[in-house]
Amino acid sequence: MTMNSTASKAGNGKKVNVQERPRGIVRVEEDEYYHMTALIRDCLREADITVSKVHSKASERFTDFHGEDGTEPLDFCELGAQLLEARECLVLALEHLDDLRLGGYTRVLRSSWEVIGVFPRK
Repeated sequence: MTMNSTASKAGNGKKVNVQERPRGIVRVEEDEYYHMTALIRDCLREADITVSKVHSKASERFTDFHGEDGTEPLDFCELGAQLLEARECLVLALEHLDDLRLGGYTRVLRSSWEVIGVFPRK
């Protein structure tokens, strides 16, 4: 349940309608979305950083057409391991995204079922 109140905004005398955050399971679910999306963002960022490092090494070698810059041949085992790590970050991000999507879907279904009387409202 949410509560509405009227408050003065920044002391300018104008009244605004303030809606307090709900308590209980709804608040917990909102917090879950906040934390899980932060984790998804972090997983994607780490994958991006790792792929960027691999791309940078490959780019240095690619642009040294005649070997005049003294670049070393690419170590495909090392780069492959880094790309696998980036892949693990992406997979983890997708798993968390699916968890949120499916969790949200089941919450929507439960809300719909409450409307038609399958589950009693609290």
